[in-house]
Amino acid sequence: MAEKREILFVDFDGTLTRRDSLFMFLRHLRRFRGRRSGLNVRMMAVCAGYVLRLISSGEAKRRLLSIAAKGMSRDDFDRACMSFADELDAVANDELLSALRRHAKGGAEVVVVSASMSCWLRPWMERNADAITDLISTEVEVCGNPIESVRLTTPNCYGAQKVVRINSWLAERHPDAVRDEFRIVAYGDSRGDREMLAMADEAKWVKQ
Repeated sequence: MAEKREILFVDFDGTLTRRDSLFMFLRHLRRFRGRRSGLNVRMMAVCAGYVLRLISSGEAKRRLLSIAAKGMSRDDFDRACMSFADELDAVANDELLSALRRHAKGGAEVVVVSASMSCWLRPWMERNADAITDLISTEVEVCGNPIESVRLTTPNCYGAQKVVRINSWLAERHPDAVRDEFRIVAYGDSRGDREMLAMADEAKWVKQ
C-alpha cells in the first residue's frame, strides 16, 4: 500500500504564536502612523459591541481594521503589513515552527488556517516559506486610496468555517484525489479549532 501524503493544518493565533495577532496589528498600525498605541474610543465601542454580542467577531474585526487603516495610502498600509512580520517573529512558537520545517522538508504540505486576516499573515508566511506551504485565512479588501474602509471577501475563518475552507482548499489543490489518500494532522489551541481538529486523522492541542 502506498504511503499516504501528509497534510498539516495549523492554527495561527495561540498555536504558531504566543499572542493574538489582531490587537498586535492594530497597535502596530497606530504606531506606524505616529499615533498613540492604545485603542481609540471608536475601537472600544466596537469591542463592547462584540462582548455584548451585538456584532459578530468577523464584523468586529472588519470595523476595527477599517478604523485603524482609514486615511492611509494603500502603499503605506502594505508597508505596515510587511514590517509587522518582525513583530510576529518575536512572538512565534519557534519549537512548533521548527517542527513544521522538518515536516515540510520531508514532503508534507503545511497550511496555516486562521481567523486572522491575510493582509498581515501573508507577509509573515512568505518569510517562512520553508515551513509553510499555503495560507487559509479571513480574506479582506481595502477600499479606496486613501483607504476608506475594509471589507471581508470571505466569511470569518473560525470554527466550522475552517472545515469548509479546508475542504474547498483540498478540492482545488487535489481535485483528483480522495480523502483516504491523505493523512491529515491538525494543530490548534482553542474552541475555534475544534471542528478542524475533529476532522483530522490526528489532532494536536497546543498549549504554551
